[in-house]
Amino acid sequence: ILHGSRGDDGRTNWDGMNTNVFFGGAGGQQRTYYFNTVATQEVVIDTGGANAETETGGTNVNMVPREGSNRFSVYGLATYTDKRFSAKAVPSDLKTERNITDQSSLKQIYDFGVGVGGPIRQDKAWFYATSRNWGAQNFGAAVFEDSDSVLHTYTPDLSRQLYADTYFADRSFRVTWQAAAKHKINQEIHLQHGCSCELGIGAGAL
Repeated sequence: ILHGSRGDDGRTNWDGMNTNVFFGGAGGQQRTYYFNTVATQEVVIDTGGANAETETGGTNVNMVPREGSNRFSVYGLATYTDKRFSAKAVPSDLKTERNITDQSSLKQIYDFGVGVGGPIRQDKAWFYATSRNWGAQNFGAAVFEDSDSVLHTYTPDLSRQLYADTYFADRSFRVTWQAAAKHKINQEIHLQHGCSCELGIGAGAL
């Protein structure tokens, strides 16, 4: 939200190309494409004085892709955490009303990626290829798998707590050609898949 605008009144671009959906408000929070930060060189954020290409008054973000260079290079990232590093305290009202004990809501968060780039022809053409996987899993409080084979009865299996699972993967390949001193031509392809699975899992009562 910027200057009193709506929460989705903005645009998010990849190398100047709009990535917002074209239904509803179509604002900055409504995207079906998730950015591969391993393939990103920098992020440009406009909060005012936008040009005529911007039709809304919110924050406008442009993700600038990485390009290969005359030197072969490798870039990578690896981050991970799980419930061992998460707070486990539960509010007292939930303990009383729903019989929930102290427990972590986090199962795991991870982000792994690698990018490789270099010259196809010195000072003329370059490539950059990436692979990134990232996601998060969060437990539902006091919600467990059913250990009962009878369909109309529920017996919680306390060793198998249910969780929401959000994950994404992106593979990209970009080629850049220096057509003239002030002109570049880029060709880029992305293969992306993911899921925001079981997001409706919430707190239950034992």
